Amino acid sequence: MSIYCQVKICTAVNKEKVTFKRQCVILKTNIIENCSIRGCVCLICITYTQLLIAISLVWVAVRAVCSIKNRKFDIKREAHLLLVYVCIVVVARFTFFPFSKVDGVIQPLVLDFDKIIPLRLNFVPFVNAFDYPTKKEIVLNLVGNTAMFIPLGIVWPVVFKKLDTHLKVIGAGAGFSLIIEILQLPFFDRVSDIDDLILNSVGFIIGYGIYLVAKGIKSKVKNRSRV
Repeated sequence: MSIYCQVKICTAVNKEKVTFKRQCVILKTNIIENCSIRGCVCLICITYTQLLIAISLVWVAVRAVCSIKNRKFDIKREAHLLLVYVCIVVVARFTFFPFSKVDGVIQPLVLDFDKIIPLRLNFVPFVNAFDYPTKKEIVLNLVGNTAMFIPLGIVWPVVFKKLDTHLKVIGAGAGFSLIIEILQLPFFDRVSDIDDLILNSVGFIIGYGIYLVAKGIKSKVKNRSRV
């Protein structure tokens, strides 16, 4: 079966979001093999390793430029920023690539230039949140999208001191989630969903709440030690 036929099959099941995702996961293995063999120009297959390398190179370049510009290298600051890097690569793993592996391999992103339009968007909150075959998958989707952003809500206020108000912190979390949803638009097996934006933001707020509680406890301990 040709690459084009496989892609059309995957697109044909778009009426059911869950089936669409499952079929895409199954078909991706054949698509990536055909891409590598035929060297097709209509599809670009991006593996997680490739994306990880790209993010890492950009990160190192940006940090190097900042260090040269500031004429100093703050190890403590870089260690804090490294936490942000870890959060970004983990979020990228679970937002751009299927959670399940096939034969122990993370399935790649497939950018099909013929299938970018129409865009796959959902602006109705939670209309598809429960359209999964089992309760386990429903819970995994809801809890996973929320829990994934909790570390970000803890780390970002620690690292970025300019996020000094509740509104700025929440806006940063929601903005980061929105950027992810926008970046997913060109990929035919990804859906930019308002549910993800809501759940990610809730997770970020929970993380920020944990940060505030920890900060309050630390402040009380310091005050008691001074007395």
